Amino acid sequence: MHEFTNKRTASKGAPHPELIRKAKLLKDCPYFTGVKSAPLIQKQMIFLVLAGLKPGATALSGHEVETAAGSEIVPDDPSAVGAFLDPLGVAYHLTVTAYGTEAFVSLDPVVVDKLFRCKDEHEFGLLVGFPRTAVDAWRDDTLLPHGEEARLYELLGAADMPDFFRLSRDYATEEFAILRSWWDMLQAYGMSETI
Repeated sequence: MHEFTNKRTASKGAPHPELIRKAKLLKDCPYFTGVKSAPLIQKQMIFLVLAGLKPGATALSGHEVETAAGSEIVPDDPSAVGAFLDPLGVAYHLTVTAYGTEAFVSLDPVVVDKLFRCKDEHEFGLLVGFPRTAVDAWRDDTLLPHGEEARLYELLGAADMPDFFRLSRDYATEEFAILRSWWDMLQAYGMSETI
């Protein structure tokens, strides 16, 4: 039997004032700016943790600088990134990589430690809240083909919704419901802007 309900869903109804405050902090901060085609993607991952929809997440924070060869991403100062994350109330571990300052975040410090130490893609997928069926499909190479996935998104009226994780062939509709719940939460708190 496969379980698809997200036991960490936040209560439905009016937006929660504390989450409204944290969404505004995330949107307004100069960190975790993402890529030009998805400027909020890194912030969205953190917000979904704050909202209780994902057990953990990773997010990169860096800024683009012009160089003689074009441009490159420079990691943001880890102490400044940490100072930003502290008032959000998340546990985190920061590490500097060539792609930016990577933040491993969760409401649970044990999950942060597991994320940081994780070397297994399957376990990592579960730690960041992907459904087991989707994680199994990634491992077993039984994902829904890209074209079919795009048609499903279009059929369900979500062509502009990000594909936070790939869908399995066998459980795509159920997995999509989880994606939709994430997207609905992001929209409810003004965190769903895309370009």
